[in-house]
Amino acid sequence: MTALHRLFKPIRLLVVSILLASLLAGGLAGLALAQEGEGEPEPTDTPPEGDMMGEALAEECSACHPDVVAAWEGQPHDMAFADPLFQEGWADQNHDPACLECHTTGYNPLTGEYEMEGVTCVECHGETPEDHPPAPVDLNRANETCADCHLVSQAEFRASHHYQAGMECTSCHYAHNNGLRMGTELAQCLNCHADQLGGFVAHRVHIEEAELSCRDCHGYVQPGQEVPPNGLAPTGHDFQASLRACLDCHESIQLTAANGTEEGASGPALELSSEFDIGGQKAALRAQQLEAIAQTLLLQSRNRAAISMVQGGVGGLLVGGLAVWFVNRRKNGKNGKNGGKQVAGKPESEGSHERQG
Repeated sequence: MTALHRLFKPIRLLVVSILLASLLAGGLAGLALAQEGEGEPEPTDTPPEGDMMGEALAEECSACHPDVVAAWEGQPHDMAFADPLFQEGWADQNHDPACLECHTTGYNPLTGEYEMEGVTCVECHGETPEDHPPAPVDLNRANETCADCHLVSQAEFRASHHYQAGMECTSCHYAHNNGLRMGTELAQCLNCHADQLGGFVAHRVHIEEAELSCRDCHGYVQPGQEVPPNGLAPTGHDFQASLRACLDCHESIQLTAANGTEEGASGPALELSSEFDIGGQKAALRAQQLEAIAQTLLLQSRNRAAISMVQGGVGGLLVGGLAVWFVNRRKNGKNGKNGGKQVAGKPESEGSHERQG
């Protein structure tokens, strides 16, 4: 029984260590989730490091696609990480690792590390096949690929007639330099909507005489609105011309609404604009925007929880290892003391026998 007891004692200590590690990891993860939204996280001294592989990748692709790489260099996707505006906003978020999901290539949420700064070819097109060419890379996932990061714009776009008509982001935008395919906003819209320009007096007056663009009304974004923590503000991609767009210039005009008649019409334009909604589109769009923001915040929470679990697991193993070391040390110390007493007592016993003899 003694030998069996000695055999299983280290196993019991190992099991206790594993349990301690699990409890500590779970406790830290729970604490991270419980504190979500209760206060600002402590800022880090420096942002996480990544290796500079973006230029090497661009050079590799430019061997066959020099025009595409030239259009990408220095543009928003290339500068997604280095952009001073992002760096300032990221610092305000205490260098939240969740931001790197869309501003770097090859980001790993478990470690907080990434492969390349900025959004490079592989981030949108996926891994290049080994036999490329002739095996092609994926070029036909525009809406899905853009939606991974442009959450609010995609939510707006899905509420628009453009999306319902089967259009994609790349129907108007170049993917590599973010420019418009027709060069200007007016030319881009007239490519499909030339008839509307001549058929509605408001279009002709605002464009020809006031020198406005379609976006000033149909892509209107209310100035001064608060940007959410994730930095994803509305961009006007629902293409709805609301009364608030009119009030930006015509603030002194008192508009009325009376279901097609003048009887019972009342209320200033500003009051009406806050209630004006066509077929519930404004409410549906706002719901989609909030859903997109919620998805981003959930991603941030999951990333922090995963990192906390890894850190907790390592800490638990260290605590368990120290516990095993401490128990073994105490055990060895006791054994040493007991052995010393036995050795010291033996000569005394022999001496007493001699005296008795």
